[in-house]
Amino acid sequence: MWALRFLGWIGRLLARPQSDSAPSLSTLTGGSRPAVAELSVVSSGPSRSQFIIRKFLMTVEKQKGQGEVGGNNAGPYVSKLKRAGVKPGVDLGAWCASGTSWCLEQCLGGPEKTAAYYGVSLAKWNKRRHGAKALFSMLKPLGHTGPNQEPQPGMLALWHRGKAGSWQGHISPVIAVHANGQFSVMHFNRGGYPAIVHESRHCLGEGGLLGFVNIAKPEK
Repeated sequence: MWALRFLGWIGRLLARPQSDSAPSLSTLTGGSRPAVAELSVVSSGPSRSQFIIRKFLMTVEKQKGQGEVGGNNAGPYVSKLKRAGVKPGVDLGAWCASGTSWCLEQCLGGPEKTAAYYGVSLAKWNKRRHGAKALFSMLKPLGHTGPNQEPQPGMLALWHRGKAGSWQGHISPVIAVHANGQFSVMHFNRGGYPAIVHESRHCLGEGGLLGFVNIAKPEK
């Protein structure tokens, strides 16, 4: 008896109309077909390096308009960037590198994780985060270019300051790249008191420009 039932089931199956194509995505998902863009988001995403750069640029943009209060290189905002505590009116020194480093720390989870990401001790990071040329030198293993090579948004631009051979410099995040060899940066601590975080446009190879450095590890 079971054999006859089995043969009958086979016959009914063969009698059904056959399709030349596989079931549609709508059929498999119960009639709800996700958009192509949604599928792309699910199947892929930015690498960690890309994520760090994007978050860094967003953090930098949020600093625009903040700056010194109560004196040159002074005020609550400068104190926060230099992690100096509350010191109203006290000149805490140049803060271009401190502002840039602070933004990096926000992206990487704090000073300890930032030092670990860059492969240096916390003591070294805490010391060199305040100097433009020192910060640039610490990040050079991640990749750097000369003053005439086009940078990418998220890189740091370095200028020389002072006499030849001076330790002084100025460092700023690159926020955009334009045609004709121009690029825009967000300046921390540029200009006279009261200096505020602001953006400005520059040219490749301009006077004092030393080059650009990456902030994130290269893709493997």
